Amino acid sequence: MKKENTEKCCYAFLMAKAAGLRVTTPINLKITWYCKNKRKDPDNVAFGVKFILDGMQEARMIENDGFNEIKEIHHWFEVDKDCPRIEIELEEENVISRK
Repeated sequence: MKKENTEKCCYAFLMAKAAGLRVTTPINLKITWYCKNKRKDPDNVAFGVKFILDGMQEARMIENDGFNEIKEIHHWFEVDKDCPRIEIELEEENVISRK
């Protein structure tokens, strides 16, 4: 399951790169999970972030998915029985010292 879903995410990010998306790390992610129904708990849905970040790495959109590259991940959960999907917004973080 991990390999298949990571490959799907990688393909989506390769398509975004082909369309001109370039990312400078560090980044913040806003992920909206549109589920078919409320049968799965949000924590079971959000585990898919692993596939997203690994797919970004395989597509060479980010070098790594560690603390230096990913600053924040925010999750929102919605129901759309007709069109379940995942929407990902990337925001480059202004590099400001947080001491």
